[in-house]
Order: sequence, then C-alpha cells, then structure tokens
Amino acid sequence: MKTQTKVQHWVACRDCDLLQVVEPLAPGESARCARCNALLDVRTGGGIDCALALTVAALITLAVANIYPILSIRLQSFTGQATLLDMVRIMYAQDMALVGAVVLITALIAPALMLGGMFYLLLPLRLGYIPFGFSWCYRMVRHSSPWVMTEVLILGVVVSFVKLNAMVSVQVGIAAWAFAATMVLLAAIASSINTQALWHYYEKYSGKDSRHGYVSV
Repeated sequence: MKTQTKVQHWVACRDCDLLQVVEPLAPGESARCARCNALLDVRTGGGIDCALALTVAALITLAVANIYPILSIRLQSFTGQATLLDMVRIMYAQDMALVGAVVLITALIAPALMLGGMFYLLLPLRLGYIPFGFSWCYRMVRHSSPWVMTEVLILGVVVSFVKLNAMVSVQVGIAAWAFAATMVLLAAIASSINTQALWHYYEKYSGKDSRHGYVSV
C-alpha cells in the first residue's frame, strides 16, 4: 500500500543564510527570503522544451563561430583571415600565452562545457528519464557558467574593427556574427530555465512530485 508523505523543500538564503521552506512554484512565480527579501527560487515560463531548443541552437552557432574566421583583413594584394584558434596561436607566439589561455577558456571551452552539459541534462529529462551522472554534470554547468564571457570577445572584435579599419580594409567574418548570436542565445537560455529548475525535474522522474511536494512510499 502506498501512502503520501509531505516533502518540504528547504533552501538556505545566499545573502543571510536563513534556512526556510520554499513551496513548489508555478511557472512565472518566484520565492524571496522572509528576512532580507533576496531571491531564493524562480520558475521561468519557457520550460524545458524552450531551453532545449535554445541550447541546440547555441551549440550550432558556437560551432560555426569556431570554424569560420572572425575578421578578414585586406591590404593591397595581401588578404588574411583569422579564426579564434588562430588568434590564440598568435597570442602564444607573441609571448601572451596567459591572455590566449583566458580567451580560449572564456570563448570556447567554458561555453562548450556549459552548453554540452545543458544538452546532456535537458534531452533525457525531456524524454522522461534521469541521465547518468546528473549531479556531476549539474555541478559542471554551475561552475562553468561564470567563465562564459562571449560578450567580452564581441567587444574586442568591435574595438579591433574600429582601430584597424582606419589603416586597412577590415571585414567582419561569419564567426563574429555567430558569437553574437551565441551571446543572445545564452541569455535566452538563462531566462527560459534556471539550474534550480533542473532539480525539480530530477525529483519528478526519481519518484518525487516537485509540483505538489509529495513522494510515494
């Protein structure tokens, strides 16, 4: 015989450390700390379908951004193109290995880890089961997110275009537009579903009903 036991979601406030119960939220609702009014949890309206579609689109634009050139330079009979990896190699050759490593991590490695982890989590959850290594992959997504800085790369491309365009003919490549699209898609993913919402799906498919707060025993 199955009975239903109330499951309480305890959340510690990141600002004042107050431990409190957060009731299951409906899409579009948010919960705030009773002591300092800090945001504890939010349920965005996009849902898992929207987040998965945006993640796939961002993976495609990120791949395009790293395959095609960012800038094309023409000076008389000379024509040169540079991809992101070309730029990193040039920085390394000019004794700027640390700068090149930062560019590689923030513009390629961190976005790839975050988007790949999101895809690995969202697709199985959309199909109705929990992926292997859910907790490990969730932590990887959380830790890689602060290192995603495609907007800094876009700012650098704009500055380079303005400075070089006065001396040579500069053309913005497909990769620059792809990076800009990736930046917009990353913002859309963050607004469509937060990482806390992934745990609600985890509880749902592991036998717990995160909407009503009950588990069958």
